[in-house]
Amino acid sequence: MNKKIITLAYLVLFYSFLFVSQVFGLTMELQLSSMDITVGDSFSIDVFAKDVRDGLFDSTDEVIAFGFDLENSDSSIVKFDSWLIGPLFDDDSLFFPNTDIAGSANADGFGGGIIDNAILLATLNYEAISTGNVELGIFSDISDLNEGLIYFMLENKDITGSINLNVNPVPEPATILLLAGGMAGLGAFGRKKFKK
Repeated sequence: MNKKIITLAYLVLFYSFLFVSQVFGLTMELQLSSMDITVGDSFSIDVFAKDVRDGLFDSTDEVIAFGFDLENSDSSIVKFDSWLIGPLFDDDSLFFPNTDIAGSANADGFGGGIIDNAILLATLNYEAISTGNVELGIFSDISDLNEGLIYFMLENKDITGSINLNVNPVPEPATILLLAGGMAGLGAFGRKKFKK
């Protein structure tokens, strides 16, 4: 009889775990500050965790921290400049040398974590230094306890996302084009005058 109860308990736990892992809806969204980026522009990417609580088995669970690494497919096109941690977190990036950006819930002295369903984790600031296509992104190694979206009771959830962008050349100012057109017109006018 005890064997059947233990087996039944294991089956319930197994199916509960399976249900939770399938329904969990965490998504990452990277929002670019501008779609028109030219050489010399500074721009930013807001890193949002969305659907943070969708599918949670325990509705009282809270986000207590996060950590991720940066990815840049071509640092000769775009240079990482700085970061700003989201308003619900304290910046812990300097405490974890193997993690590029990290934060913990700023509990304001009361303890506890974050229960919002959409959270701004950080704003990443970049500078465009040459033309071309580049992929910028974030990734987490959830085998590292300091990376991923970190819940109080659940295991860390992977936070990975990327965005592709094209850095355009600096457009020629209209005044230079007008000056060149005016010079060409004067040159043509001068040649006609000297031919007479």
